[in-house]
Amino acid sequence: MLRGGMAAPAFFVLGVGRSGTSILGYALSLHPRLFVSHELRVLELALLAAALLDRDGEPLEAQPPGYSPLSLAFASAFAEALGAAQLEHEGKPDGVYADKYPPYSSRIGALKALFPAVRFVHILRDGRDVASSAARAFVVDRGWRREREVPGMAALALHWAREVALARREARALGRARYHELRYEDLLARPEQVLGLLLDFLELPRDDSLARMCAVLRPGPDWRTTLSAAELESFDSVEPARALLAELGYPASVAGEANRAVLLREAGLRSLRDLADGPERRAAALALLERSSSAESLFAALHARSDDSPAARAALGRWAHSRGLDSAAAHAVFEVEEATA
Repeated sequence: MLRGGMAAPAFFVLGVGRSGTSILGYALSLHPRLFVSHELRVLELALLAAALLDRDGEPLEAQPPGYSPLSLAFASAFAEALGAAQLEHEGKPDGVYADKYPPYSSRIGALKALFPAVRFVHILRDGRDVASSAARAFVVDRGWRREREVPGMAALALHWAREVALARREARALGRARYHELRYEDLLARPEQVLGLLLDFLELPRDDSLARMCAVLRPGPDWRTTLSAAELESFDSVEPARALLAELGYPASVAGEANRAVLLREAGLRSLRDLADGPERRAAALALLERSSSAESLFAALHARSDDSPAARAALGRWAHSRGLDSAAAHAVFEVEEATA
């Protein structure tokens, strides 16, 4: 049972990067008795502390058995003090401390050696969504841990498959009392049920905070609307990733249908950019207008503004209505007489 005031890491949140570890840790921290630090890297800090005693300050990159029992005891005490400071800072001195760091999926053995009673929460997500989110993050969020080169889809697929398989293999020796697995998709679809079961696993009470935890979860786009045909083909070319998708029960990619929205977007934008004025360009703009929730439809609306054909006027009116413009605004900006449904 997880006791109050448990400052040593009671559990670690694991998962391949972009699998939902951050939002899960944030949601759990809304519980009045729990705080999950964000990538504090407790293991590395503890081993640095251990290295001060018997390795001349040089941390060992291998597993903790390379340290003396005295230094490991010191490392454990250091981690507990670190957790106590985190709980005190969050106003939960009698709470339970945990940490999340995606790369720990491959360090379960080291974590078990340093924290013999620790538990693990492993969140899984469809590898195609993981790869899609990772690819975008490398482009728009070049944090300090980013490599200089953006990895290809096949490399991302292989990384996902290897990390998930490794964590699940390590988990077999833990048993249900110390290892809990959940799906990102289930967390978004049935948050109260999934978070409730997780709190049961952690032996923490379900209270009013459960509703607040559920409220912070928001579904986003999935691989069917974010990956192109070429990207899907590249992901599916990695046999371990394809096999793991099947093992986990995720649906197979359907070429030409699953990514229809991506193909439409790419084709439409390419047409608007490259085609000369004429029927083909007009058709591309009208097709994008029908996808009014997409950012690309704004470019189509600007193009259709100069198209006086009845079809363009009607499509632009529907687009303006679906985007929340009233009749006056639609007329002022896009010269549409009435924003109709």
